[in-house]
Amino acid sequence: MLSLSDCEPFNMIPKSLFALLDTTEIIHPTSVRELRISDGTAVMEIDGFPWWLPFEDAKKIQEGSATIEFDEILRAKLTESCLASVPLSKDPCSEDLEEFSITNLAQATWNKVNSTEVFCSEPLNDPLAFLTSLDRFLTDTECPFGHSEFVNCGEALEKFVSLSKLDMFQIAKGPDAICQMISEELNRQGVKHTTTQTDVSYATGFLVLWWDGFLICKGAKIYWS
Repeated sequence: MLSLSDCEPFNMIPKSLFALLDTTEIIHPTSVRELRISDGTAVMEIDGFPWWLPFEDAKKIQEGSATIEFDEILRAKLTESCLASVPLSKDPCSEDLEEFSITNLAQATWNKVNSTEVFCSEPLNDPLAFLTSLDRFLTDTECPFGHSEFVNCGEALEKFVSLSKLDMFQIAKGPDAICQMISEELNRQGVKHTTTQTDVSYATGFLVLWWDGFLICKGAKIYWS
């Protein structure tokens, strides 16, 4: 079997992971050998079919190793599904990146345009239907957050229901795309409300979805030797 030293090109200069995956498909098996997290950086060591190389070179080599580095992590949620991909002993036929993607947040459907606030001037008719509609929208647009990220008092149902009975209150704050959906639901319920848009982006950088977890980071790169 050929080794990496038998083929060109090689890359010790990091490449943008976003740019690479925009034109390249991850081909399995891909095994996460190690995951290190410290000081706002996550480093993922991977083995397997070298999909990061030009395809003809990858076919000749068949096996390779690469390093993926996520810089300036702003938020993260690594679930059991993610961490289960990094056991002490690895199955060489693992497909640890089967559910893995990276998106520029500027292009994410749920994150379109700037941060917006929504204010109600009368009570909600059906607060549970409101939350259900919002959660459905967040799921459909692959937003990593639940409604509690955007809805005032959304972390506790009882508090939100109490808030929704007031004559005037701020109901939500988030990207304009989400607040537009909220406005549509309020219109459906016949609730009077206003929206106020700011000049500030809600979230910037890259969103990495991995199984049912995620990372939001300023940069993501891949390199190999």
